Amino acid sequence: MSWAGDGRISRRACEITDPEERARYTDTPPDAHPLFALDIERVVRIKLEGSPPHLLIQTWRPDRPLASTFAD
Repeated sequence: MSWAGDGRISRRACEITDPEERARYTDTPPDAHPLFALDIERVVRIKLEGSPPHLLIQTWRPDRPLASTFAD
């Protein structure tokens, strides 16, 4: 059995309270349920790659290209 890897998402949840902005996502009234938008700050994926296997760490941020690093 092989290990596909692991991923993590760093994000911030912001509640949408403005009625016009809320209407873009749902037609339910504000008292029905809260509505949140996620602001993704970073995504990290780790997996084994190569022979012999090494730990590959890939990091993505919205304002940067994908970065890949092998852990020693």
